[in-house]
Amino acid sequence: MVNCGIMLIGFCIFQFFPDKVLGIFAASDAMLAIGIPALRIICPHFLLAGIGIVMGSVFQALGNGVFSLIVSMCRQLVVLLPAAWLLARTGSVNNVWWAFLIAEVVSLLLSLAFFARINKTVIVLYREITRSIRNDDSKMRYWERRRKWDTVRK
Repeated sequence: MVNCGIMLIGFCIFQFFPDKVLGIFAASDAMLAIGIPALRIICPHFLLAGIGIVMGSVFQALGNGVFSLIVSMCRQLVVLLPAAWLLARTGSVNNVWWAFLIAEVVSLLLSLAFFARINKTVIVLYREITRSIRNDDSKMRYWERRRKWDTVRK
């Protein structure tokens, strides 16, 4: 959850001090006119991205790195680029920045769907295995569950 705290700090900096952030780059008045609204529109996605990073790490730790890959690909290619293109057709550059938030919301929903699937197939089974070990179930039941666990992880 440290990354969520870092993202919260980033959110606050970009939301409340965008002119100072752009001032690091010796921003012209034109750059400030475009950059300040852009940073304020983009920064809420930092909070969702923090959760997405944690979810991706969970997928990888549980042996389902492919879910992390799918979420990343959907965020960057399937949602972000088309959303940016569609929003650019409105004629306002400020509308394009909303594509980042849209992509992050979609990737979070996809992550939650994948997590629900992992919860049903991996986490619940793991709890059963650990419970059977604690309760000193017969070794046969343990090995049956262990085989299921190994099958799910493959």
